[in-house]
Amino acid sequence: MKKIVTLIAFIIACQFAYSQQDVIIMKTGDEIKSKVLEVGSNEIKYKKADNIDGPAYSVAKSDVFMIKYENGTKDVFNNEKAPATAVASADKDKKTSFPHYTNITQFGFAPGVGGFDYSFTYYDPYTGQPFTIEQGIENTLKIVQLTTINAVQINNYFSAGFGLGFHYFYDQGEHAITLPLFLDLRGTILGTQKISPVVFFDIGPSIKIDNADGMDGLIMEPGLGVNIPANGVNFNFSVSYMMQKVSIPQYNFYGQPSEDSITLKYVSINLGFRF
Repeated sequence: MKKIVTLIAFIIACQFAYSQQDVIIMKTGDEIKSKVLEVGSNEIKYKKADNIDGPAYSVAKSDVFMIKYENGTKDVFNNEKAPATAVASADKDKKTSFPHYTNITQFGFAPGVGGFDYSFTYYDPYTGQPFTIEQGIENTLKIVQLTTINAVQINNYFSAGFGLGFHYFYDQGEHAITLPLFLDLRGTILGTQKISPVVFFDIGPSIKIDNADGMDGLIMEPGLGVNIPANGVNFNFSVSYMMQKVSIPQYNFYGQPSEDSITLKYVSINLGFRF
């Protein structure tokens, strides 16, 4: 399990590192992929994008035509004639190109809601008549979850992709771990560049990892949220209604096993980032 957690953490770190990139466009047409630290009156200080922990560099502001920041904004420093390559790059950046890759990584908590009826029927050996025992059971399971979704942003309003989750179930000292695999369909009503309501639908099975017999059934999860763009990273807050098919064992009067399928329900609350 430690290897799985380490792999998920590595994927998230790579996605975050990939998003932290500014581009300094020189008047010569050269481009410097960087993380801009400071724009002063005479110089621009930066670190190289592929060595963020390395030394800081500086370049004369008078030699710079434009900075394209990671959040899509840009600074043009004067109106002097720029090289054709820089102008072409600036024109191309006026509009985000589609389709393009996007990643959503989010953390969440999902307490169980409602319950289910558990019934058991057997034949009384003395009367030969069926006898049914029914019991209502409350869903007290809770889930701590981590999810990463790799998707294609088809246009400014719609994306489709596949997600991998990490679900840690716990209740009364017991625990279980599953890895959900799901299709994610997502619509951003006002576009990804604005604060906007989001609607989404996830569906897929789970992989049993630890102490999770019967918990590999189909998951369906419709939800609502809000997209908040800020400093190159879009924050996503969402609430969803998660339903999962699980199998529970049953035994008849003679101890013979069988299985019954039920649906567990959760209200999932998530906070995440869109790169």
